[in-house]
Amino acid sequence: MSTRTAVVLPGQGSYHPGVLAALTEDPRLSAVLADIDAVGAARGHGRISDLLRDPAAPTWEELARTRPVTLDLALFAGGVLAWHGLIARGIRSDVLIGHSLGELTALALAGSVSVTDMAGLVCLRAETLQRQSTGLGGMTALGIGAVRANHLVGLLNLPDLTMAVDNGPRQSVVSGPHEALLELERIAQAAGIRATRVSAAYPYHNRILRDSADVVANAVEEMSVAAPAITVYSPILAREVSSAADARTVIGRHLVRPVHFYDGILAVFRSGIDSFAEATGKPVLASLIAGCLPAGVQVATPLQAVSQAAPNTALPQSIPMPDPVAAQPVSPPAVTLAPVAAVTHVAPTAPVAPAAPAAAATPVAAAPVPAVAPAAAVGNAPVTATAPAQGAIHDRAQVLASLREMYAEALEYPIEVLEEDALLEADLGVDSIRQTDLMGRARMLFGLPEPDSSIRTVDFDTLGKIADYVLAAAGSRDLAQAV
Repeated sequence: MSTRTAVVLPGQGSYHPGVLAALTEDPRLSAVLADIDAVGAARGHGRISDLLRDPAAPTWEELARTRPVTLDLALFAGGVLAWHGLIARGIRSDVLIGHSLGELTALALAGSVSVTDMAGLVCLRAETLQRQSTGLGGMTALGIGAVRANHLVGLLNLPDLTMAVDNGPRQSVVSGPHEALLELERIAQAAGIRATRVSAAYPYHNRILRDSADVVANAVEEMSVAAPAITVYSPILAREVSSAADARTVIGRHLVRPVHFYDGILAVFRSGIDSFAEATGKPVLASLIAGCLPAGVQVATPLQAVSQAAPNTALPQSIPMPDPVAAQPVSPPAVTLAPVAAVTHVAPTAPVAPAAPAAAATPVAAAPVPAVAPAAAVGNAPVTATAPAQGAIHDRAQVLASLREMYAEALEYPIEVLEEDALLEADLGVDSIRQTDLMGRARMLFGLPEPDSSIRTVDFDTLGKIADYVLAAAGSRDLAQAV
């Protein structure tokens, strides 16, 4: 019996400079980027393909701060390129499902809107947000499911505070004005609920963005739109996209409607899908997806091996490529996914050691769309690493060894790859939200207090720096206890 595969298109959080460089060197795949480059250049945003080719290109943080439109177009282009890369590896798209911005990518790949028209819409969306919606608010991730998050939002009853994204059984994302999010975070802390401010430029999936959404909706009315030629499940609609009208609704209203990602993954699985392939070079949603599913379902990021290859690595020449611009309505024969970055799922009822939330969660440099893995998805099991004895907390080698053990267990990585100076995000693909969660676990492991607001998780981007932080914090704690 052949495997039926859902290809998942992540949103913001999937951009890493140069991560798909090996794919861009293949002439068949470089053609995929040519028209997107033309759209970006015509709108004054430069060559997007350079960001995907060059490991020294600007980081997400730099682009988010200085070139947000370019960042969104790079995310879209990366999704398109990754999908073609999966096809080149013989991986079939029985169903496409996107997360937030990834829904637009899925519709373009399924032929509802041409890749070039969708690239233009992605630019228009980002340009309009930058012009009309800057400063309107942000987003906070909560370590609870959607039902409890909705109760919490309803209890607060604050204007424009909205349950925006249901990411799984142990993570929901709320969007709203900054003042409302601060109150949400205060109440969450009092209730023992983890609250992490996502460094989102806007309160996505919230009616606050209706003016920007109207601009996009009006633009898509003037475009040629068709029913998808590949099955597309929309977490925005909470069902399959079955018509051109559905596609217009997804494109025009995705900024203001909530994302039912958890329900979407379950619905796709129940339809007979038994394998999920993430279309990106580094895992973004894989752990999140595994946390939504029963044990034994295959979840992988097949292009992670390609992202680690040197540029000019040739793709298999025996696999025919589809037209690089038009969507492919007929997929290649189904194959079983090689679990290059497979996630072993532990049943979601497993206990999770909670991390104490900050009093007012300080924004961290995380991807602005909340495709973030919750604590339950980072390893999906409680931390069992052994803390060193009290005296050993002042022994750096012992602290580092305990950290390596904990991170290896939580991330399901071989302990030998967790070198002291390996960059957690750039080298190991650990996004800043997961870093925040793991730092919380590290504090629990060593019995350290919550840091003050001057401490930023993103400043501790290697295990060596985290070990130094633990030593310094332990010293300060001991000094305070001695007074």
